[in-house]
Amino acid sequence: MPARFVLKATHGWNMNLLVHDKAALDVAAATAQAREWLGRNHYADTYEWGYRDVRPRLLAEAMLDGENGDGPADYKFHVFHGRVRMLAVHTGRFGLHRLTYFDEAMCRLPVRKKTPPDADLKLPAEIDALIGMAERLGGPFDYVRVDLYLAGGAIRFGELTHYNDGACGPYTPQSYDRTLGDMWQLDTRRGTLRRR
Repeated sequence: MPARFVLKATHGWNMNLLVHDKAALDVAAATAQAREWLGRNHYADTYEWGYRDVRPRLLAEAMLDGENGDGPADYKFHVFHGRVRMLAVHTGRFGLHRLTYFDEAMCRLPVRKKTPPDADLKLPAEIDALIGMAERLGGPFDYVRVDLYLAGGAIRFGELTHYNDGACGPYTPQSYDRTLGDMWQLDTRRGTLRRR
């Protein structure tokens, strides 16, 4: 393992151990935590179908550094029919957590969830490259959320998910749920997608 790494489970969410200094790691506590994660059945707890047949495993990877030692910003691109239609940016994930939304033109949206927005957030110079990567990764799907990071000037992949917040996280204003739903066009007459 590198000196700084993240241990995470692959069969659910919110199972992450941030190891800032491997030499100071309480191995017994980390092992107990990992065993507890491996015993969880995320599908049985949440009924999220994507986790139903996932074999519990652990993954360790080098920790990505952010500008302030708090981890890099998490860029969550909502891609409909191969096009980024919304961006959610998480900053300060392990400190003063903020969540800021942008539309497809990268203008701020007056939308929020429980976490307040970052009034000072500026999108990076690499935003067009991030959008391009998100659209390439999301192209095959009618909807997918593509999570990316910038670390040391390089784009890093986070994950793909087809149901943001387990499809249970409401927006404020509530009308934004409908706005997003209208971006997802299905041709129900033939059972095929209608591209916009």
